[in-house]
Amino acid sequence: MTITKKQLVSTFNIYLMLCFGLFSFSIQASEPNSVSSKPASENVWNQLEDNKKSLIDLNRQLLNIEQELLFPASTQIKVFVSLNTGEFFTLDSVEIELDKKLVSSHLYTVRERNALIEGAAHDIFIGNVKSGNHRVIATIIGLDENKRNVKRAVAIDFTKESKPIIINLNIKDNQQSKNTDFLLEKIDPLL
Repeated sequence: MTITKKQLVSTFNIYLMLCFGLFSFSIQASEPNSVSSKPASENVWNQLEDNKKSLIDLNRQLLNIEQELLFPASTQIKVFVSLNTGEFFTLDSVEIELDKKLVSSHLYTVRERNALIEGAAHDIFIGNVKSGNHRVIATIIGLDENKRNVKRAVAIDFTKESKPIIINLNIKDNQQSKNTDFLLEKIDPLL
């Protein structure tokens, strides 16, 4: 099923008009002359909460449709960062190059770094590529355990076919070498 952006916006506008129409109807219905066991303001707030939940659900669905339209599986590439370190390396920033072109960079806050250490993953790049051979280079900048600046680059070559490409930049402590490993790994999608 293919939906154009114009159809998507039109559907969203219709939904918003319906929500506001229901809201105004609920306000009129809850005037003092209406008979109800609940206070009028409570009915209005309940109706507003229901409309808010519906709007949030619709927004989530629209975001999914937008992602499918902008990044179809046949051309999609996604790069994310995962971190399992802290003893030998402190992450500062990451830059992502695709086919010798800078496509993303991110400077991490303490809060983001802590979230990554606790197991979160950061989607640093989502984009489109043509079928064929490509190369991703990740440049990682941070501090080692002695607070010295560290800059490392890792690369991965891949061939884009019809499935989406998912690449994980895995930064992890290596207890045996007392150092940090930087790995770019291609992950097979569950399609």
